[in-house]
This record gives sequence, C-alpha cells and structure tokens, in this order.
Amino acid sequence: MLLSLFTPRSRTECEVRLHDGTRFRVRPGETLLDAALGAGLDAPYNCRVGACRTCRCEVVEGKAKSLVDRAYVLEPHDLQRGAYLACQTQPLTDLVLRWEMAPQGHRPERSLPARVSGLSQLTPRVWRVSLITPRPLQASPGQYVGVRVPQDDGTAWLRPYSVVALAPHLEGSLLHLDVARHPGGHMSNWLTNPDNIGQTLLLAGPFGDCVAGDEPVPLAAAGAGSGIGAACGALMESHAHHPARPTLLLAYGAQLRDLYGADELAASARRHGARHLTLTWAEHAPLSASGTARGRAPLGLDAISAWAGPTTAPRVLLFGPAGFVDACLPVLHDMGVGTERIRFDRYQSPSEETT
Repeated sequence: MLLSLFTPRSRTECEVRLHDGTRFRVRPGETLLDAALGAGLDAPYNCRVGACRTCRCEVVEGKAKSLVDRAYVLEPHDLQRGAYLACQTQPLTDLVLRWEMAPQGHRPERSLPARVSGLSQLTPRVWRVSLITPRPLQASPGQYVGVRVPQDDGTAWLRPYSVVALAPHLEGSLLHLDVARHPGGHMSNWLTNPDNIGQTLLLAGPFGDCVAGDEPVPLAAAGAGSGIGAACGALMESHAHHPARPTLLLAYGAQLRDLYGADELAASARRHGARHLTLTWAEHAPLSASGTARGRAPLGLDAISAWAGPTTAPRVLLFGPAGFVDACLPVLHDMGVGTERIRFDRYQSPSEETT
C-alpha cells in the first residue's frame, strides 16, 4: 500500500481511445472502469475489486499504473499481451485500449430478481438449481451470473455461478445453475436446500466469454466437478446452432459417481445430427485428495490434439476449480493450442464467498 504513495500518477486528464475509435476522458485518480461507466459506455464488470477479471482490457499504446500486482490476478500470457484490470488501473498517459464493450442492448443486469423454482440432485455433491426471472436474461451457456442472497442483517452472500442452460419462460427466462454443495459453504447450502424453493434472490450479469462461439472449428470443453455441467451446456449450444461442428467433452471427477451429463449430451448430439465424443476420468480418490483440485495436470488432455487432428486448431473451454484450470493451461499451450483459442472459467473455493 505504501508503494502506491510513491508511484507516479497523472496529474492531468488523460484521453483513452478504444480500438473501435470510441474515446473518453479519465480524471486524475480515476480508474479506467469508473471513467468508462461515467462516459456512458457499457463496460463489462462484476466485482470491481480485481477478483473476477471481467473488466480485463489490453493496453496497446501508452502507459498505465495497476493498483494491484497484476501477476497475482492475470495469466503470464495475458501480461505479455499488455492486459490490465480496468477496475484497478489508472492511466499515466493517453492510452489506446483493446477493450470489448457490451453489445448495444446487452447491458449486464445489475440486480435482476429470480425465484428458485426447482432442484435436482445430479451427483452426491452437485445439484442443478432452476431459477425463473420476470424478464428475459440475455446469456449463453458457459457465461456466469453473480448470485446475491440478501441477509436480515443488511449484508448479502455473493458468489458467481456458470449458466448451464437458458430458455424462455412466460415473460422471462428459466435458467439452470449447477451448484456443488460444500460443507460450511453458506451460499451452496442455501441454494441446494429444498426449503428455499420459492425464495427470491438477485442476479447480476451475464459475464465472461467462456462460450461455444461461432468459429467453424472443432469445439472441446473440459470440466471438473460442477464445471461438467457448464461444459455440457456450451457443447449443447454448439449442437443446436452449429451441428456440423465436431464436439468433445472431457469430464473429470474424484470418483465415478461424480461424473454426469454424458447421456444428456449424447442425446443432444443425436437430436441435432452433431458428431460428438465424450471422454471421462475418475481418480477413485476422496475429493480432498483430488489431483485436479490440487492442480495436477489432468489425464487425457492430450486427447484434444489427437481428436482435432494435426492441421486443425480447436477452440477449448475450461470449467472448474482454479487448480484444475491452471494445470490445464500449460498442457494446452505445449500442445500448440494458442491463447486466442482458449477460454476458461476458474471457480471460486467456498472460502472465497463474499458478503
């Protein structure tokens, strides 16, 4: 904190130009995110404290100061590209940024009420939670929403969850979230408690870009734990909109009983005439000793290159605990899968639930 007192800062307004030509001004001491929002731009963000990486942008020209150590919150390949978190960055000079704004008409929701409408248990630990919103939510499977449950003392439990599926429902939307119940996890135990069916919570989002996309290349998705559901959701989205695109699911669990979704995914592929392959691995170990949770490189990840072929660069999606995602990334890079082809969603641990 003391270092920030001696870090140079701009004493005059700086101009920021986005790669599409949009311009806005940043006052001294103001962050890029605050200035963009103040200028009326649909800048993507969620936590505003440098934890979620939703507001990530790239400095193309100029100098900027990060208010946090970027090495703790961004990947090495992101740093090499000049990535910063807009909520924790102030300009030192005029800047040119590569920063994707939300499309017109797709401004993320900030406080959308949703009613818990149903629960179904998928594995001993994972439950599918169904929510109904009063107006449509514009989201794709693989994106995530912030779920907030207000408490009587004026605080709220807050945690992000990936969207597994989304469908129209009356005037709003029906969405499904897969929730892993953790001992001592306030949010996960509240969401998976049948007594809370009918209760109302609040949603923010959607956020993130770990989605199927429209690239005409093979699509592989790897999921661990409750991340299997989001991986399946993204692949089924591809089946529905791009049935000619081959898809691959890599599912990881601590035990066989922790694996799920393969039958539903196979039915989706048959229904849409898509070419699909599912590969699963179970470690036959207690969850606390799971190698994927600890960060050991998961088995079978090299199946992606064999499946896609030597001349095709697939798109790869990763969903699961931080250790799992961090273990997968260097393996994919060594396989020659470029950073631009990889999207990932690191799941919070129960201790990271915020209030």
